[in-house]
Amino acid sequence: MAPGSQAGPPVILLLLFFLLHASALEPMEVRVGVAVVLPCSAPLQMDLENLVLEWTREDLRDTYMFFFRDGRPYLQYQDPLFKDRVELQDPDMKNGNLSIVLHDAAILDSGRYECHTFSLSQARKKRSVYNSEPIRTFDLKVLSADVEKIPVMPGEDVVLKMGSLDFPVTSFVWKRADDPEHYVFMYGRDHPHPHHQHPLYQDRIHFENQTQGPVHDMSVVLRRVQPSDSGTYHCIILQSLRRLKRDLHVSEPQKVIVLEVASGVHTFESRVGIVLFLSAALLTLG
Repeated sequence: MAPGSQAGPPVILLLLFFLLHASALEPMEVRVGVAVVLPCSAPLQMDLENLVLEWTREDLRDTYMFFFRDGRPYLQYQDPLFKDRVELQDPDMKNGNLSIVLHDAAILDSGRYECHTFSLSQARKKRSVYNSEPIRTFDLKVLSADVEKIPVMPGEDVVLKMGSLDFPVTSFVWKRADDPEHYVFMYGRDHPHPHHQHPLYQDRIHFENQTQGPVHDMSVVLRRVQPSDSGTYHCIILQSLRRLKRDLHVSEPQKVIVLEVASGVHTFESRVGIVLFLSAALLTLG
């Protein structure tokens, strides 16, 4: 093509083809611990009975986030990072729904995700649908939990507040960041588990939600705080109590609270004691 000449119609049409068929990058931000839906739909007229579906992340080479073929998932091809955390939003794929749900989002889940699919009835040989253009592409960013600082005087009650979620939670714990073995409060299988509680918090934790079953609000009340209660508290959502140690190891806290209890003698009991002592002293002097 001579200098200064314009691109011919074939070049323009080719550019338009790529622009129309390229998957636009869609940003998505979520907080740690939530369930994330990555939406995707099969192209019109696709043979869903012979569908191959791959959900990939750009840094995965020999494994997948989710792989579906022959009417079922192939978990042996799934990357260990996503084990037991990814499922189809609709197992029946009604109306071509290829969306997946990523449970318990963690910081390490941040990255670029792509939905690829094709029908075996439309292709004889194809090693991987990863070579095809993605239908949807998401730039997922998982944000760390908000940190809330709460100053409080000794003897007062304080709410470790975890705002109401838009999904039910079956198991969770409140724990101190500096104590991996003992818990401030544990909930699972429809009821609290006080036998896992640190002795320091026995009879001092009140769970505001008294209904049995999955909960939406994980707030608890710590009663009669004392200077030794000062520290960082984490609220962590668990997949199951059976995998308690695993979930605590890999899960990011949903809520972080830094409790700052003032030092000194300010408890109600201490104030009552001082008043009684002074009263007795005045009676003696009188």
